[in-house]
Amino acid sequence: MPNAPLFVSAKERVVAALFLLLLLCANLLWHYHIFKKITAKRSYYAKALVLNQYPKGKKQILKLQTKHLVFYTSTYEKLKDLRDRSVAIVMRSKRLRFADLFRPTYHYAYIRKVYPKDMRYRIKEAIAVQHGSKLTKELFPALVVATSMSKETRDILARYGISHLVAISGFHLGLLGLVVGMVLGFLLRPLAQKFAPFTNLSLLIALVVAVLAFGYTAFLGYLPSLVRSFALLLFGSLLAFRGIRLLSFETLAWVVAVVVALFPAFFFRIGFWLSVAGVFMIYLYLHHFSHRPKWRIFFELSVWVFLAMLPMSYAIFHRFASQMLLSPMLSLAFTFLYPLFLLAHIFGVGGMWDFALDWMQGGAFIPMRMPLWLLAIYCAILIAAIRYRFALFLALLFAVVVTIYQVA
Repeated sequence: MPNAPLFVSAKERVVAALFLLLLLCANLLWHYHIFKKITAKRSYYAKALVLNQYPKGKKQILKLQTKHLVFYTSTYEKLKDLRDRSVAIVMRSKRLRFADLFRPTYHYAYIRKVYPKDMRYRIKEAIAVQHGSKLTKELFPALVVATSMSKETRDILARYGISHLVAISGFHLGLLGLVVGMVLGFLLRPLAQKFAPFTNLSLLIALVVAVLAFGYTAFLGYLPSLVRSFALLLFGSLLAFRGIRLLSFETLAWVVAVVVALFPAFFFRIGFWLSVAGVFMIYLYLHHFSHRPKWRIFFELSVWVFLAMLPMSYAIFHRFASQMLLSPMLSLAFTFLYPLFLLAHIFGVGGMWDFALDWMQGGAFIPMRMPLWLLAIYCAILIAAIRYRFALFLALLFAVVVTIYQVA
């Protein structure tokens, strides 16, 4: 049945909720087993990826990711740049708490060994050498293999409101999947029509894309943003092939519940909830305006999501920059340019795009404040917009008025 609801009765919802609760409990028990195993010894020996490294006074701060946890540590040693390198670390495990497995905290640790450059790091170097400025040397590798960036580069991206474009997520997986699917369809459709006319080509292509997406996720080290996006895309594809209605707020809520049950640490990640909010904004617009021409939806949706997310950005990051107003236009351009970025770097001419980014310099943030009670009112308006279209316009007005009031 096309566009069928996810559940047809309250009994099915209760059974699904109990199953997810059991799944969450089993997951927490597994994490607790890992926690007891780590803390059973005085020291925790592990291989870790250096996610970030930056100076703070006389110290070097490192953000490390092992198989089981992400944490910060510091050292007075004058280390070379180890970002995106794998290292062997020793950490004092007795002070580790169970909650530390789900959120980054600080722990004393030291590096015993630096491993040779892996394939991901070599790809980073191969991309960086094609560029001239610090911005492009850091930005393009991050777009392809999710490598780290300096605070200066991250601030530039934040001022233009395009940080979400660089953090590899479902948006990138979706674009890559679309390109791969189109290429496979072009190559396989004539063969299928000639030799296997009864083959479900769409399902076959979807399976190939899913396998490639999983391989890409594994290659990048199961980044949280990519793992949750892959899980959402996979679950969404499964529902679509079963004829389940995807454009449903209830379906979105259940998908979020499934991801949290599978990956409890995501519950404590701001990035996860911001991505959920972004998807909610997309659903909200399509819920009321999906009947409009596709070209109009394409442009309006980008502007709507940008404006609708502003109050949440103020409440979390407390800042605004005038360059952010370019975000919708840059996001639209990125949709078309991302595959071209990849092709240019594959052929070793990625530097041809430097001219398009070297102008992204300068500017400053304006401090912004969004009290929690005001954010709660805004969220209530968004929830009301599920039923009432006028509340959607009220939310837009709210975001614009708050921005103008605080900037002025």
